[in-house]
Amino acid sequence: MTERVRGHIKWFNHRRRCGLVRPDDGYPDIRVFLSDFRSAADASCVMPGDAVEFRIEHAPEGPMGVDVVVLKNGATTERVRGKIKWFSHQKRYGFIQRDDGLQDVFVHMSDFRHSEDAYWVREGDTVEFGVKQAPKGPRAVDVVVPEAG
Repeated sequence: MTERVRGHIKWFNHRRRCGLVRPDDGYPDIRVFLSDFRSAADASCVMPGDAVEFRIEHAPEGPMGVDVVVLKNGATTERVRGKIKWFSHQKRYGFIQRDDGLQDVFVHMSDFRHSEDAYWVREGDTVEFGVKQAPKGPRAVDVVVPEAG
């Protein structure tokens, strides 16, 4: 099939490097693999609920999605400021307390724009970020540590 199909990520396990897409046209769920994403940046941050476009190829194990493109990452375009409330470098995640008083957001090391920032961030550090609704609640994306000025 050469036509492109649209759908949404049903689930994705980065450790197993695979997941399922629910096509918008009612077709049964399609398997996708991390290696089948067109962009490494899309593949590294794909989350359930993300809208995607892909081609369907038929393999002996069944249909699979290839040449997958994330159409909309679901993150807000608005930048939010907050402070690191808690962060475990060993566990590679933590939480940010938002300056606007809304619910704290989850942050993973992979959510930092510059990976070196994730290794140096400490409780109380100010950060700026976008917010994405994840299955377990709000998640910080594109996190940056602003320069002191």
